[in-house]
Amino acid sequence: MLKGKATVEAVHGITSLGRGQADARRLLGLVRGHWGIENKLRYVRDETPGEGRCRVRTGPSPQVLAAVRTVAVYLLGGVAAGSKAAATRRFAAHPEEALPLLLT
Repeated sequence: MLKGKATVEAVHGITSLGRGQADARRLLGLVRGHWGIENKLRYVRDETPGEGRCRVRTGPSPQVLAAVRTVAVYLLGGVAAGSKAAATRRFAAHPEEALPLLLT
């Protein structure tokens, strides 16, 4: 629905699968699997370090901040916490505990 009106979207794809292997069910599963991985990765980068709320748009700063966020998300992956968001909150309250991550 777009502005109260039903819409139809046609999507085209290219595959190396043969005609016998590329039935609708398998193609749908492959596409959904791809987007599941993509969305999971994007969600972590958008939500945990707040990338989606950042208003930096000019010069080299957006790329630099994206690289720093990528490193931070990677480092948080090695922290024993319930989630990366929980680790982020812990380090916000106790920044001295984050220092060993940078020294390893």
